[in-house]
Amino acid sequence: MTTTPQGSSRCFPPHAVHSVRATYVRQAGCPAYFADVTFDVEPAHASGSYVEVAVPHGLRVEPRGEPLVAVSYLAAFRDGFADALAEHRSDVRADVLIVVRKVTIHEVDSNDSAFRHAGRLALDAVIRRLAEDLAPDHPAA
Repeated sequence: MTTTPQGSSRCFPPHAVHSVRATYVRQAGCPAYFADVTFDVEPAHASGSYVEVAVPHGLRVEPRGEPLVAVSYLAAFRDGFADALAEHRSDVRADVLIVVRKVTIHEVDSNDSAFRHAGRLALDAVIRRLAEDLAPDHPAA
C-alpha cells in the first residue's frame, strides 16, 4: 500500500477534516450498489505509508443494524480510499486515519464493491474540503 516515493516528507492529510460524507449509489439493474459513510480524516502520525480505519465504540449503523455487519464493509472502504490516494496523489506519503462516525447500509444493495467505490469518492470529498480550507474568506479587492 505504498503511495509515495521513498523520502517524501509531505503527508496527506495535512490536518484533520471532520464530518465528511461519501455516498455511492447505483440502481441501474442487478446488481445494485449502496454505501454511505460519514467520517473524519486525520493524520495518523505513523511511520511509513499508512491508511487505516478506526471504528469508535457506539458506531451509528443505519438502519439499526449490527456494527459488525458494517465493519465488514469498512476494509473495502479503506482500500478504495488508499487506491485512489496512490493513483492521484503519488507526490505525498499517506498518513491517514479514517474515523468512521456513521454507516448507512442497505440489506440487499450494500456490498464490498459499493464500499470500495465510496472509499474512492471519499478521497475526492476530502480533497474538496481541504481546498475550501485554503480558499480566502473574501474575494480580493
